[in-house]
Amino acid sequence: MKKLFIVSMVIFALALPFLSGSEAIATTYTTTFPLTENPISQSGHWINGGTVGFDWCNVDTKGNRPGLAYGTETGSIAYDDSTALLTGTWGPNQSVQATVYTTVTGNSNFEEVELRVRSSLSAHNCTGYEINFSVNPSNPYVQIVRWNGAFGSWTELNGTGSFGAKNGDVIKAVVSGSTITAYINGNQVLTATDSTYPTGSPGMGFYAQGTGITDSQYGFTNFSATDGSGTTQYTVTFQTDGTPGATLTGTTTQTVNQGANCTAVTANAPANYHFVNWTGTGGFSSTKNPVTVTNVTQNMSITANFAHEKPSPPTTLRISAQ
Repeated sequence: MKKLFIVSMVIFALALPFLSGSEAIATTYTTTFPLTENPISQSGHWINGGTVGFDWCNVDTKGNRPGLAYGTETGSIAYDDSTALLTGTWGPNQSVQATVYTTVTGNSNFEEVELRVRSSLSAHNCTGYEINFSVNPSNPYVQIVRWNGAFGSWTELNGTGSFGAKNGDVIKAVVSGSTITAYINGNQVLTATDSTYPTGSPGMGFYAQGTGITDSQYGFTNFSATDGSGTTQYTVTFQTDGTPGATLTGTTTQTVNQGANCTAVTANAPANYHFVNWTGTGGFSSTKNPVTVTNVTQNMSITANFAHEKPSPPTTLRISAQ
């Protein structure tokens, strides 16, 4: 936003907090934006910067590309970010991630996708933390920004020009205590510390500043948020490719917290076969054996592949006549 640098078959999933003894289960929300809405609502689960905040813009999912959330700015007004926040009650420690879609080519504009944590919207008031990622390859940056309330009032907490977001990247923002951390594809790229806002809602946003901007050239194809650190869990299943006699050593069905690693699994080749590689969900591929799947962010199926040994050529003895 700031330019100081010169649902698949399920529409959405919402798990409301509930108590078990003295422990609260995390609130989570996941969507792949299957509805065509301007502004995004999904049955009242989102509020928007234009309809609620008035001074900012709304988030749209009504474009020509199904399953895409994007901004609605003209590019002519500074800091009127398209903003959408989730409704409901959210705990203070939040994790938000989304997959980036972009066809933006190099230009002189500011074009970015944004994740929001501990944020709020009301008439002429927008507070919380924004973690933004430029999608302009000519102007890469990542920033952690605090919105202070009034239109145009924000404070950059940290920024870097060493990274930007590309098509297909998974971006993530985590706030825990007073620490805010930004990730691209599981790699930490920026962190900042601030304790101004201890509570608020997660959300998303988009920013455009410049000329010749087409908002639907960039956005998110999916979005998820949780207020329980590590409470979103995924199942990773290991299997063989069906080679007779092939076995695996280790835990072959593992439940893993979001962003955590699996324990090692070893592929054992039967007689006359050798191990080739592991392949799996999301293009996963590795020749390591044993293998450890790291930074798990989805349910995965991982397969050990084997190949038959080529028989050795027969030994030919040549006997000379005496």
